[in-house]
Amino acid sequence: MGFPNAMEEQLAPWADKVVDSALQVLEKKGLVVPQEPVKNQLAARPGITVHGQRTHFSADLARGFLSRYCKCHPFAPPAGFSLSTIAHAHHLVDLEGNLRPITLAEIEQGARLVDALADWRISGSAPGIPQDIPPPLQGLAQLIAGAKNCRSYPTCAPRSDLKAEPYVAECYRVLGLSSSPGVHLVSPLRFEGQEVELALHRCELEPEVAVGVGTMPVLGVSSPASVLGGFVVAMAEVLGGGMIFETIGAPVEKLGLWVNAYPFDMRHGTFVYGSPANVICTLMERELNRRLGIEITAKSFNVTAQHPGPQACAQKGLFTGLMAAHGKRLFSGGGSLSVDEVFSPVQLIYDREIFSYIERVSLMYEESLEESLLLAEEILADDSRSFLEADSTARHFRKLQWDSEVFPARMLAQWEASGRPMEAEAATAEVRRLLNEHSYQLEEDKARALEEIYASARRALVE
Repeated sequence: MGFPNAMEEQLAPWADKVVDSALQVLEKKGLVVPQEPVKNQLAARPGITVHGQRTHFSADLARGFLSRYCKCHPFAPPAGFSLSTIAHAHHLVDLEGNLRPITLAEIEQGARLVDALADWRISGSAPGIPQDIPPPLQGLAQLIAGAKNCRSYPTCAPRSDLKAEPYVAECYRVLGLSSSPGVHLVSPLRFEGQEVELALHRCELEPEVAVGVGTMPVLGVSSPASVLGGFVVAMAEVLGGGMIFETIGAPVEKLGLWVNAYPFDMRHGTFVYGSPANVICTLMERELNRRLGIEITAKSFNVTAQHPGPQACAQKGLFTGLMAAHGKRLFSGGGSLSVDEVFSPVQLIYDREIFSYIERVSLMYEESLEESLLLAEEILADDSRSFLEADSTARHFRKLQWDSEVFPARMLAQWEASGRPMEAEAATAEVRRLLNEHSYQLEEDKARALEEIYASARRALVE
């Protein structure tokens, strides 16, 4: 929707100030870089100075890097709406409403459900990390569960175990897919952690591998307690991280940078998704990430509710609708509860309805208003028929129609005549229908090869 928006005009100059402040932070405070071989390479580059574990980047060097990066990554708006599903759940709310640790069989079923929703522009893979699998194998098991049951790119959420990495890489090779390391620097301003070590290891093996660099500063915890302060830390981290990977040999055109910042509830000591502060953070990340040539997903379907129902739907609907009105088209967190700790098949159906509704509103706003003006001729026509019988109604009513089996447009008498159906029952029935009708399976030879890789990993890592 292209609603007039004074807020975006106000955010642009603040985004410029965030970038300028981040360059100052990189020059005056720098990043902690504990890896000696990396520091040695950095110290040899003009514009970089190393003092102990802290590495400083001149503002001119950082500005030049940002300019080169942006030339390689011009912004292109998303082609349309999409919703990606959860991938990090360790619990499940099942169809009977029970909350329990999620198992391998349940994430396989979740992958089938996600695949069955592809026609609604919903994508994803296995929605959780199987708790009945030993930790060294959890990511590998998740990847294989997704690949065997879903056509989307298979997720391997816990991707930080160097010993498991060769088996993960071999799975992607069997599937004919590429994979690249994604790094979240440790806030504030630290180039370290398991993801960094994994990325450095991959860069040693494949000097031109693509590397994604993001951050997760938490307002008032690992960054200043302000939205702009959080994004200054985030921008300094991704620019510094990008320059480090460039220095050790990663091509700028194969880097991917994005920023975000996250609010924190000081009363409960938790991440807060779906809050007013989270909304403002998402508006600011959109403005800043456009400068980096990317639109990342709005995590508007990640909320703090622990159970499918009113709180989850209200937060998801309000947040997603507002982001769509501000031009967001990519969303994530489908089926999630408790931020991303819990997967709920019923909530995923609710989320499908919310997402489809908001997509329809946006498309109607963009496409229908001008066309509707042409209908004045129908009003002026000398026609004794009612509009219900008019040719224009037959031509156009479907564009106005909105149908939902889960949230149907019934009045009281119609609802009672239908047996007083409740939305939870309808959503549960829809889950069962989609699973019963789903038929996709990975090719037998590839599935067998993946199982052989898993068996080898089990012998090497657990037995």
